[in-house]
Amino acid sequence: MVTTAATTPNLDPALRVNLVWSPTTGVTRESVPAIPEELSALVEEVSTEGKLAE
Repeated sequence: MVTTAATTPNLDPALRVNLVWSPTTGVTRESVPAIPEELSALVEEVSTEGKLAE
C-alpha cells in the first residue's frame, strides 16, 4: 500500500517535514515539496498479499 494523504487522512501536514542537521544551526525543519504530477501519475497500489512486509 502506498502511503499518501488520501490513505492517511488524519496525518497532520505540519509533521510532514525533513529534519536537517547543521553544525552551525543544529536541527532545522524543512518542508517536503509536493510530488510533481508526472511522478504522481506513475504511482500505483502494490499488493503485499503473500509477501513478507516488515
